[in-house]
Amino acid sequence: GRHQLEQSSYAGIIVKANVYVKDAPDGKTDIMILHEGVKVQVSDSLQGWFNIELSDAKAGQIEGWVPAEAIEKI
Repeated sequence: GRHQLEQSSYAGIIVKANVYVKDAPDGKTDIMILHEGVKVQVSDSLQGWFNIELSDAKAGQIEGWVPAEAIEKI
């Protein structure tokens, strides 16, 4: 069978044209903007927000929060 990843982390893809990655759920600070088709790792969720991680060529490892409806599990 398939193994469950620790903390049920899974890959997701951005399905909205432009998504602002926030420093906290419903946060005021934008860390960066992601575009449709970007693959991310979803590590946690809280009240309609997903905690994501991704590796960016310029910025290195990035971690932040995006609205749940912006991501589709892949």
